Amino acid sequence: MKYPVLVLIKTKLTGLINQTWLIQQQAKFKTSVVLLASFIFWLSLFRIFLGVFNFLNQFPDLSGWLTEYLFALFFFALGLMLIISNAIIIYSSLYKSKESEFLLSFPVKESHIFLYKLLDTVTFSSWAFLFLGTPLMVAYGVVYRNPLSFYPIFLVFFGVFIMIPSALGALIAMGLATFFPRRKKHIIISLASLAVLIILLILSQLTQLKGLALPFTARWMQEFLGKLSFCQNPFLPSYWMVQGIVGSAHGESSKMIFFFLMLLANGLFVMLLAYQFAARWYRTGYSLVQSWRRNKKYSQHGFLDRIIPLIFFFFKKPIQLLIIKDIKNFSRDPVQWSQFLIFFGLLGVYFLNINNLPYININEQFWQYLVSLLNFTATSFTLATFTTRFVYPQISLEGRCFWILGMVPIPRATIFYGKFLFALCGSLGVSGVLIIISNWMVEIPLLFTLFQLYLILIICLGLSALSVGLGTIYPNLCEDNPSKIVGGFGGTLNMILSLCFVLTVIILESLPCHYYFTIKLLTLNSFLFWLSITTIGITLIGLVTTIVPLYFGVKAIKRIEI
Repeated sequence: MKYPVLVLIKTKLTGLINQTWLIQQQAKFKTSVVLLASFIFWLSLFRIFLGVFNFLNQFPDLSGWLTEYLFALFFFALGLMLIISNAIIIYSSLYKSKESEFLLSFPVKESHIFLYKLLDTVTFSSWAFLFLGTPLMVAYGVVYRNPLSFYPIFLVFFGVFIMIPSALGALIAMGLATFFPRRKKHIIISLASLAVLIILLILSQLTQLKGLALPFTARWMQEFLGKLSFCQNPFLPSYWMVQGIVGSAHGESSKMIFFFLMLLANGLFVMLLAYQFAARWYRTGYSLVQSWRRNKKYSQHGFLDRIIPLIFFFFKKPIQLLIIKDIKNFSRDPVQWSQFLIFFGLLGVYFLNINNLPYININEQFWQYLVSLLNFTATSFTLATFTTRFVYPQISLEGRCFWILGMVPIPRATIFYGKFLFALCGSLGVSGVLIIISNWMVEIPLLFTLFQLYLILIICLGLSALSVGLGTIYPNLCEDNPSKIVGGFGGTLNMILSLCFVLTVIILESLPCHYYFTIKLLTLNSFLFWLSITTIGITLIGLVTTIVPLYFGVKAIKRIEI
């Protein structure tokens, strides 16, 4: 084979085309629903960004400066997330997938297999980057009336920018597999601790703004953005990205070309490093990962076996055993619990430092409830992402070993409900603690905290039912990579429905508070009345969102062939 990478890519594309054709022929309605929901979500993001840029455009002296900082923060954060997601996905794809084992038996160079896998991973992991980035750029172009050439140019910049975090993530994954095959857990803990320290350092810088007497003045804004000037470092790819896009918008061709070449040169350099590393070390790392086995013997009656029956004494014994199994599987996979720490650890750090951040008159009732609602929103959307990423693949990850569960003398409905209760207890435990911490730090009254805890219970019920139910209705028992399971049709549908459900609950919760605290159209009695009405509506929506997926999920698990 003269160009084996092209042969592999052609084979992959042929499979994707055939799969897309089958979906269009057999599931036209499902495909239409997903496409319509995706378009509505994209349009909603576009409207939000449009409002942001219209607001900034009211301050022409600060607009350009603030826009650059907004872009820099956006690309800096997305770059970090792409590094993490690509490292996780490409590690599973290179060292844990059956396809890699199959390809390594072929007369194909290791570097070519790596390049094929990297392209596959970049395509799979970067769609969210484009989904979030395109409405931002289109809104920017509409508000500031950028030339038509701006739109294809920013897409080219996106494609080049993605090369850098993707290659860095691949280098991290291959380095862990090659040099630390037995210490991946320790390395991941160290990286997570480093991320928390960086966040704490940023927060400690922001707390210095609290001493300023007049927040959101010109001096305050200058000080605030000065604390975030790290994202404008000239050595960061996010800075090159911002300068190139802004240069394109302003018609500065030389500036645009210079920063485009900076991105391209560094992207190709990092890709070349990853390519050469794979050529030298990929097979060695693969052998080390496959050959290593833990010598640790797991006790038949360990800590979990003793504590779970005490905590979940109200569940039947089979369900307790299923919960123990799922918790052990989760705790023994560093890839999963490390992402869990990233998801909720940073939220916890933020909530614990709320009082140290420079809010406007945090002691006033309006700002207390506003911050509480924003924190509730952040927790709920994070929870939707968490259940989609970790709960939805649970049935599919049983894989070809599902027949073992099928042969156990337990009704399949019990297995299904065990997955649901595991997801419900885990999500409710984490989100409930975060809500309590948030409201305690902001000094929200106990009654409103109990109200939000009730709402988070409704959200956990709905999200857990959606994830377990759709994960059972659309199982992928042949795939062992949870990221790819989530990236399928069912995972996409689950993510969209979860976000819509959470958004509906938040809107219904926020409307009475908005009319009472912001525009003062409601008295206290009418506020309590409408809050009760919206709570009843949220409860009904939550019950429907819970019962319907559970009903069809139980029917689906009974039909799965073993």
